[in-house]
Amino acid sequence: MSFFKKMMASVGVGSAKVDTVLNAMITRPGGKIAGTVHVKGGSVEQDIEDIDVSLMVDVKREANDKTYYEPMYIAKHRVTGRFKIMPNEHKQFPFEFQVPLEVPITVLGPYKLGNIKLYVKTDLDIDNALDKADRDLIEVEPLPNMVNFLNAVISLGFGFQKADVEYGRIPGSSYNFFEEIEFVGHRSQFPRIRELEVTFIAKPEGVLAVLEMDKRGFFGSSDKYRTIMIPYDDSRHNHVAHLQQVLSQV
Repeated sequence: MSFFKKMMASVGVGSAKVDTVLNAMITRPGGKIAGTVHVKGGSVEQDIEDIDVSLMVDVKREANDKTYYEPMYIAKHRVTGRFKIMPNEHKQFPFEFQVPLEVPITVLGPYKLGNIKLYVKTDLDIDNALDKADRDLIEVEPLPNMVNFLNAVISLGFGFQKADVEYGRIPGSSYNFFEEIEFVGHRSQFPRIRELEVTFIAKPEGVLAVLEMDKRGFFGSSDKYRTIMIPYDDSRHNHVAHLQQVLSQV
């Protein structure tokens, strides 16, 4: 019977289970993610190699005229190394790790930014058995200077359209993906700008806002790019005036 249980556990039946409970369901760039990993023993004694928690994002990719989403790592943290779990035993492992500054944001105030999905993935590596995993969605709110910048964009007549995390690397970024927050231009304010896309690249010295402008023209549209460095202490910074000056020169 014991051999049968071990054999079944090796294919996932009666094996140990993992469940992660986060202390908070929202964080911010440079902030913390903390929680507790709960491991419940199955029907047999098992050796656990390790437990990892990872901050993940689903990245939009396109190939052969098809769109699909690929999970990519933002950060990874080792919760614990090797241990043994007995049948029906319950073990708890608290953890905490820092969120990178360049994490995509998912909310602006009470509003969701598109269908961007970030989540904490827990991997339980079991010796000689199918590994177990858990997934917990988490929201990322923008830093105060990002909020002020986006509010300036909206105050200049641009309307939020959508947000995506797309595959590719922007100069200065540490990742092979980037977030685009897309706004629709208003003809009365900036008649030559059809769309404005904002990408934030947060660094220790400040946040770089990369602006991509879809410019209207007689022979179709063309893209123009500008960058603006936003200090973390932007209390004396007039974002509206600065943006207006940059966009007027396009």
